[in-house]
Amino acid sequence: MRTFLLSVFGSLTVVWVVVGCVDLYEPDFVSTLDLLTVEGTLTALPESQFIKLSRSVADKVTGRFGTPFVAGVQMEPVVDDTQIVSLRETIPGTYSAPVEFRGQAGHRYQLRFQLPDRTRYESSAETMPAVVLITKVYQQFNAQSLPVTPIKGFTSANDVYIDFQDSADATNYYRWQWKLWERQEYCQVGDFQDLYCEPMCWKIIQNCEVDAASSLYNNGRTVVDKRVAKVPYFQDIACLVEIRQFSLIPGAYRHYKLLADQTQRTGTLTDTPPAAPVGNVKNVANDREIVVGYFSASSTYKTLYWLQRITNPGAPIGLFRGLYGRPPPIPPETPHRALRGKTELHQTRRLAGLSIL
Repeated sequence: MRTFLLSVFGSLTVVWVVVGCVDLYEPDFVSTLDLLTVEGTLTALPESQFIKLSRSVADKVTGRFGTPFVAGVQMEPVVDDTQIVSLRETIPGTYSAPVEFRGQAGHRYQLRFQLPDRTRYESSAETMPAVVLITKVYQQFNAQSLPVTPIKGFTSANDVYIDFQDSADATNYYRWQWKLWERQEYCQVGDFQDLYCEPMCWKIIQNCEVDAASSLYNNGRTVVDKRVAKVPYFQDIACLVEIRQFSLIPGAYRHYKLLADQTQRTGTLTDTPPAAPVGNVKNVANDREIVVGYFSASSTYKTLYWLQRITNPGAPIGLFRGLYGRPPPIPPETPHRALRGKTELHQTRRLAGLSIL
């Protein structure tokens, strides 16, 4: 049987889809998977610090997977084995720290929590490393950057690179993430229900590819030309890219590297099935229980990059077509459209804010 597997750049909403045609292997057994999943990275950035808790559960009849949140949990990070920080459940399954709480380099952090049935869990303790600054951000157009897709075989993107100075004290470990803001004129509210955005809207596209590396062979030297993002050539207008560089401890690096190897490498039916990406959280009374995910205390450097694409060769695919695989609807006639060109520059500058490289 031929089918399409979807690989998604994750986001606050569903975003750009990369599609490949493969033979789907359908096992003739029903999975009984039921794993607790922890998601949380404590940083020193002046932003909300939170932990997410869910379950990776297979339906007992169909074997199909779901990820229901876990509510009603007593969630407490512990600082330096003495200070307990109580988290509040702000939305089901998401537990947020007090607004003023931040991580600090050199301090130890451990996550402890208790489920409503009184089952207790603890993470290993992590000492937050020192932050490493990004010194330069730049980009280069690459007509063959992305995997070939059925959307007219579109592969063009702007590859974004960074330079940074690695510390010479010891081998360092890093992880990178990026997020994209694209100006959009149309919003999809259903499979075939589209709305024209008035006033101007922005599509937030969160990359979910795992990118981790060590400085084993580059210790103490300046790292140059590290590619951290592949921004699809959706439009010929500028967009905003947020780049995050996480400093990791060795255990966190091994976890993310294993996760990258398992999720971003194509195998065959004869390959050994990957092990569950077990993290650093354990059931206090039953260390044989598998808990997925990782609680990390990571110093993080964040920067914004205003990506200009006016010199890109060729035509972009268009944001709506790139996201949904079809052309946008015909825009309505409105007197506001004539004013948009005068206000867009001011709005994009205001969106970008400060500290843009």
